[in-house]
Amino acid sequence: MMAPKRFVLVRGSSAGWCRGRWRGVAEGVAARPLAEYVAEPNDCTCMVLVAAKLDGRRKLSTVAKKNGLLVTCEALDDRALVEWVLAQAKERGNPMDREVAELLGQIAGPSSRT
Repeated sequence: MMAPKRFVLVRGSSAGWCRGRWRGVAEGVAARPLAEYVAEPNDCTCMVLVAAKLDGRRKLSTVAKKNGLLVTCEALDDRALVEWVLAQAKERGNPMDREVAELLGQIAGPSSRT
């Protein structure tokens, strides 16, 4: 609240405007102002919209792409995820057994969300 910078996280965005499920009034009320904000963001705010799938035809995504604000993070496959977990743990001085990394991948990886 009193910090010089503000962080705003919007999770689950794919359930709304990203897939175009907001129709008519709702789309006009929510998506348009977000697109306007993305066109001229506040320099003391970092807003992150998290979506499983983004509709690239929507104004919000085209404005974000145009302004270089869209970051796409593809999920790692199971094998690559295990290697990434092992590398991150080692880099932080906490190496782990492959079995532990595999278990972490099963618990928290992209396959666990389906």
